[in-house]
Amino acid sequence: MGAPHLPDPRRARRYPLHVLLLVGMLVPLLGATLVAGSVVRDRYVVRSASLALESRAADLALQTQFVSALAAEETHSNLLALAAGYDGDAQDTFDFDFDVTRARLAGARAVVDSTRFADLRTTLALDEPLQRFRARIDLGSADYEAVSTFFDITDVTIELAWEAAMEEVNRYADQEALPAGLRMRLRSLRGVMTALSVSDDRIDHTIALLTSTPTATRTRLLIDSSARFAAGLDATRETASPRLAGTLDRLESSPAAQRTEEAIDVATQIGLGVAPPLGDVEPAVLAASLTDGARWAILLTDVVRAAAVDLEEAASEHAAWAQRTMAIQLLGMSALVVVSIGVGTAMTRAITGPVHRLEGAVRQVEAGEFQLEPLPDRGPRELAAMARAFNDMSGTLAAVEDHAVALAADPGSPVLDEALPGRTGEAMQAAIDRLRASIAEAEARRAELVELASHDALTGLLNRGAAMEALARDLARAKRDGSSLLALFIDLDGLKAINDTYGHATGDEAIRGVADALVAATRDGDVVARLGGDEFLVVGPLPKGGHADADGFAHRLHDAVRARTVRTSDGTEVSLRCSIGAAVSGPDTATVDDLVRTADLALYEAKDAGRDRVAWAPGTGRRLDRMT
Repeated sequence: MGAPHLPDPRRARRYPLHVLLLVGMLVPLLGATLVAGSVVRDRYVVRSASLALESRAADLALQTQFVSALAAEETHSNLLALAAGYDGDAQDTFDFDFDVTRARLAGARAVVDSTRFADLRTTLALDEPLQRFRARIDLGSADYEAVSTFFDITDVTIELAWEAAMEEVNRYADQEALPAGLRMRLRSLRGVMTALSVSDDRIDHTIALLTSTPTATRTRLLIDSSARFAAGLDATRETASPRLAGTLDRLESSPAAQRTEEAIDVATQIGLGVAPPLGDVEPAVLAASLTDGARWAILLTDVVRAAAVDLEEAASEHAAWAQRTMAIQLLGMSALVVVSIGVGTAMTRAITGPVHRLEGAVRQVEAGEFQLEPLPDRGPRELAAMARAFNDMSGTLAAVEDHAVALAADPGSPVLDEALPGRTGEAMQAAIDRLRASIAEAEARRAELVELASHDALTGLLNRGAAMEALARDLARAKRDGSSLLALFIDLDGLKAINDTYGHATGDEAIRGVADALVAATRDGDVVARLGGDEFLVVGPLPKGGHADADGFAHRLHDAVRARTVRTSDGTEVSLRCSIGAAVSGPDTATVDDLVRTADLALYEAKDAGRDRVAWAPGTGRRLDRMT
């Protein structure tokens, strides 16, 4: 069965944790920002439309002021034109002061020519026509009809400008859902503009019906314009602000306006046949009517101007509201972004900090470093739990490492008796215990093998090989120190006779008896070995007392062996005897074999001399005496 297919880790795109967290945070933040941005964009559109509406309302107010100034010029121009076309004493007939009228006309012209209306005059292309017409008035060559015609044409031009301005107002007003207050101001302006647009027609139709033969068409036009005028004012009053309502009250309570309305009513009744025609109207009455009509028209333009100012202020307030809302939205959006980034950064740090610490600790464990500082269990609950679990795991691994090191260094170490934590630790502890037992068993077996390899099986003394290896080290050390070794070659006398007489078991007991006697009589630093059969070797540092002490030590060993007896199977005690050959190493002793051979030669001398004695190698005594 083949190995399972695993994905190639090199093909997987891995992103840092903080990047994933930031992306996860920025996605909803981007959505919220888009929503807030849409609201800001809408508020910007509202603000732009409101500012444009405010600007158009200001243009309408300016146009209304221009119309009022132009109406004053028209009135005084009409009076002068009537007087110029009348035969006789015009000042007495028309009952007005020409000088005052001319002064008023000059004042009205100055207002029309003021710089605040310069752009408007340029737009309407009125500068040159006005100057040419004024020259005719000043020369007295323009009659009432010419004046009416000129100003009718001018009114048409201004009305077209009004309509264009109103279309702009309506266009910007339709771009957004206007608040109720702003819609009321707009309806007021539309109503009063409707009334103003038909006011000149009402005056013209009234004068025609009063001064000429009435016609059905003229009457119908007057009635229609009066109806539109009334409807416009009614619509204005329904939605009028307190300021606009006050301006309307001043208009309706004005004596000039009341007389003008009375004249319009009389003209309507004449046109309908309810009242008889007036015939020729007195010039003074006509002049008074023109003056009243001009005042009425000026008051009406004041109403239009008040409505335009109301719309301008309302649009300005709405633009300011949109500006504040947009600023609040931008501030809120900015605060949301800042707070979100701050919260996201804090969350990222709260998560990535523990994760990075955990990653670093895992890397250390991967590198074989188990002795770690515990990870702080801070941050989110899951990460804190993970840190505690890792601490437990690393603690277990550290304890396992301690046990492994102790097991390698000393299987008997008390550290190994300490139980490992956790279920994995319990399993490891059981395995370590079994391993310790195996190691102990193997060590015992190894020690047994070493013992068998280096010690004599019968006596437990070092065998020849182990003894020669130990003596080689001692000889090398003695040469470095400038000291000497004392070698005693010991042979058990009569072993063959004991074997032949009492059996090999008794012979083995005799050999063990010699070994025990030698171990008991030798020093701690002496090497005691069985070379084989009935031969033994004792080597150690030369006693400090020279030949006498050395010889005494050799005889002490000899006496120790002689003091031993062996009990046979039948209860007979057999005394042990031995021969000893003694030799001392010197500067000319090259090897251990040389030293042992010299002692062996001395042993032969002891045997040749009758056994059961100590014999020294030739010349050893004299050399020792010289050394002492």
